[in-house]
Amino acid sequence: MKNKNSQNQDQGSKWMALSGIGAAIIAAFATILVGHWQSSNKTEKSTDCGIKVVDEVTRNSVPNATVILEELGKVNTPKITDSEGYVYFDCPEKLRSILIIKPIGYQEYRKRVDLKPESETLTIPIPLDKQTSLQTTPAPDSSTNPATYATAQYMTRDVGDGFVSVRAKPEKESAEIKRVSAKTLVTCRVEEVQGQQLWSGNMWRLCDELEGYIYSPLLSPV
Repeated sequence: MKNKNSQNQDQGSKWMALSGIGAAIIAAFATILVGHWQSSNKTEKSTDCGIKVVDEVTRNSVPNATVILEELGKVNTPKITDSEGYVYFDCPEKLRSILIIKPIGYQEYRKRVDLKPESETLTIPIPLDKQTSLQTTPAPDSSTNPATYATAQYMTRDVGDGFVSVRAKPEKESAEIKRVSAKTLVTCRVEEVQGQQLWSGNMWRLCDELEGYIYSPLLSPV
């Protein structure tokens, strides 16, 4: 009886030992799987390269812009910026890639860029399309009371041409209504309006007596 009991105890001990080894192997395997999953997720997140598209002047986000990233021998699927102007790509294998942005109402952007996983989001300022109509203050008709607007006298500056242009709209491409000689006194509204961005800003003045706009840097207060 003692020999039989001893054999049973030996078999039980062996079973318990084998069970313990099996549990340890399963636990180690589970730990490896979790670590691999976490590592994979971390790697995937680190390979995202972010791009943000903003208005060149206002710095407001530009949504719904088509963004294309061209690598050597590879063109990624075009993506659309979200409501905050953001879009994300898998970081290119080559550092030098061509970034193409086609926003509605803005000029198309095409330039070589360096995108790296550790870099911050690349912000791209985009200028307005030259053909986009600018929201401007219309020139008043003859029935408008000029006393409604604060006006002041300005001296037209001499910038080398000997004259300044009066435009139908506050943009260089609009119709030239007339030319005013340099160093001429003119009366214009004190309040400026936002127009086309030129060499030193985008502010213009409406000059009622001239029936058009003059670029503000071409006027000196008297």
